[in-house]
Amino acid sequence: MKANMKSRTELSVAELYALERATLRTAFWQAAYQSLPDGVRQRYLAYIEHAERWDLALDGILEALSRAKSAFARLLDTPTRPRSAH
Repeated sequence: MKANMKSRTELSVAELYALERATLRTAFWQAAYQSLPDGVRQRYLAYIEHAERWDLALDGILEALSRAKSAFARLLDTPTRPRSAH
């Protein structure tokens, strides 16, 4: 390990908190992590990170499907005025 880098056991509580908080990107999952008791936070951090990744992935998939649906609807869009039969 480099001389200027601390090991995880040498980090202060504030540094550990900042390190762990940086791994969660959304406010919802940060709040979920903070709602856990101090004694179990580290144990469940990986599960919360995994759930957040799934959440973000599903959001991306739904956004892509919504855009594809809109593009497909525009492709098949019919004119607003009715056509004459003659």
